[in-house]
Amino acid sequence: MRERQTEPTDQEMKKLMGMKRIARGAMVVMILCLVLVFVALLLENAGLDAPDAAAAVLVVLLLAMAATFFRFHEKAKNLQRAMGVDRTPDELAKEQERTERVDRLVSTPGAADQRLATLAEWGRRLHWCTLAGVAGMGVLCAVVLVNEFVTEVSKPLIAVLTLVSVVVLALGMLGEKKVKSMQKELSLHYTPEVLEAVLDRLELYDHKGSVDHGYLWEDFSFPEREWVGPCADHVKGVLKGMPLEFSEFCFQYEHVSRDDDGNIKRETRTSFNGMMVVCRHGFRLKNKVTLTQFNLFRHALRTESMEFNSVWSIREDAGQDAFYILTPHYMEKLVALDRDKWMKMGIQFQPNGTLLIVMRDVDFFEAEESKSVDELKEKLKNELLDLADTMERIGAATLEEIAAQQEEGEGAT
Repeated sequence: MRERQTEPTDQEMKKLMGMKRIARGAMVVMILCLVLVFVALLLENAGLDAPDAAAAVLVVLLLAMAATFFRFHEKAKNLQRAMGVDRTPDELAKEQERTERVDRLVSTPGAADQRLATLAEWGRRLHWCTLAGVAGMGVLCAVVLVNEFVTEVSKPLIAVLTLVSVVVLALGMLGEKKVKSMQKELSLHYTPEVLEAVLDRLELYDHKGSVDHGYLWEDFSFPEREWVGPCADHVKGVLKGMPLEFSEFCFQYEHVSRDDDGNIKRETRTSFNGMMVVCRHGFRLKNKVTLTQFNLFRHALRTESMEFNSVWSIREDAGQDAFYILTPHYMEKLVALDRDKWMKMGIQFQPNGTLLIVMRDVDFFEAEESKSVDELKEKLKNELLDLADTMERIGAATLEEIAAQQEEGEGAT
C-alpha cells in the first residue's frame, strides 16, 4: 500500500466497505446466473426450451453483474490503495472472529490434529477435482472439433460434458482456495510458537506487516511494477547468530485495455510474488553490488566465468566492488546455490553493510499437506532452517562478526 500522510475519514472507510459489499454481491449473482445459463443450455439440448424472454433477461443480468463486479472491485482496490489501509473495520472484525474460533479449536485436545488431517485430505481430493475439470475441458474441446470437422456429435452429450466440466473445475478451484484459507488460520496460530523456538531471539512477528518499502523498491530487474501490493509475515530477530528481518510482498500494476467497442477496461495485475530478507554483510564497499536471476540487466557486467554469467546478472553500476566480492570461490558458491535451491533470487550488497536477499515465489508458514500439529511445526521449522542455510551460503554476517568489524573500524581510527 502507498503511504498516506493523514488517516482515512469515516466517510471514506464507509465508502470503501460499500464498494466491497457491492462487488461481493455482484459476484454471487454472477455465479448464480452462470449456473442458470448452463442449466438452460442443458434443458434446451434435452428438448425443453426455456422462454426466450427469460433467457434474454438472464444473459443481460449476467453481463450487468459481471460489469458491476469488475467496476466496483477495481474501484475498491484503487481507493484502498490511495487510502493506504490494509483492511477495513469489518475485515478486522472477521479476522478477530477467526482468531477466536481457532483458539477454541486448539484448546480441545486432538481437535487441531483432526482438522489438519481432514483439510489435507480434502485439499488432495479437491486438487484432483481441479485436474479432472481441466481434463474435462480438454475433452470438450476435442469433442467440439470432432463435431465441427469430422462427424456430428449429440448436442445433449456436449451440453452435459460442458456442464459437468465447468462445475467440477469450479468446485475444485473454489474448494482448494477455501481449504488453504482454513489451513492458514491454523498455521498462523502456531507460527509465533515455532519462531520463538527456532530463532535465537524473536523481536517482532506481524502476519500483515512488511519490511521497509524502500528496500522493496531497490532495482533487482523486477518485472513491471507500479506499487507494492499486500505484504505478509513480517519477522524480525536473530537466526543462527545472524540478525535478520523478512516479509513476503508482491508488486502490482494497472493493466489498461480497450475492447472492440472502444470501452476502456482497467484491471490490477500482480507481476511478482516473493520474500525480501534484510540482513548484514561484512564487505567494505563504495557502490551497491546487485546480482539478480529475475531478468538480465541491460548493460550487465560480466565475469570470466561463463557458468556464473549464465545464471546471475550483475548491475552495471557496481564497478570494481563487484569483482572485489565475486572471487572465483564465491562465484562457485553462488552457482552451487542456484543448483541446490528451486527459487530464483536477487542479492544486493549495500555500502552501509545492509544485505538484501529476494526470493521469488517463496511463501512461508503455510500448512499445505501437514496432517498434524507436529507435522506443521516441523514444516515451519524446516522453512526457517532452510532460510538460515541460504543466508549463510550467501554470506550474511553474524552479530559476532559485525561486532568484530566495528571494533576493527574503531581501532583503525
